[in-house]
Amino acid sequence: MDAGRLRHRAAFARRNEDARDAMGNPAPATWAPLLTVWANFRETLGREALAAGRMEGSRTGTLRLRNSAAARGITAADRVTLLDATWEVVSPPAHVDEAGAWLELRLEWLA
Repeated sequence: MDAGRLRHRAAFARRNEDARDAMGNPAPATWAPLLTVWANFRETLGREALAAGRMEGSRTGTLRLRNSAAARGITAADRVTLLDATWEVVSPPAHVDEAGAWLELRLEWLA
């Protein structure tokens, strides 16, 4: 893939479980910026699942980005804001080429 196809801005965030309020008490977890990169996103259409006896449609997609130390640190606990929507990282980065130049992640839309 050439760099010209990296036309989507992806902003990754990681949950901060150690958040504290002004008094030092545990506060609700927040999301802290982790990494912002240019990437290529392809949405996968037509996926439906049966949940609790009813059909449930979900939006999934594949995000491809350049390999870097920061990108390899992305986990399934992180999320990404992309195309004015928030997506959950379903699978951690995987190498998709023999040279190891590209990583690919599976995403699921958070409704």
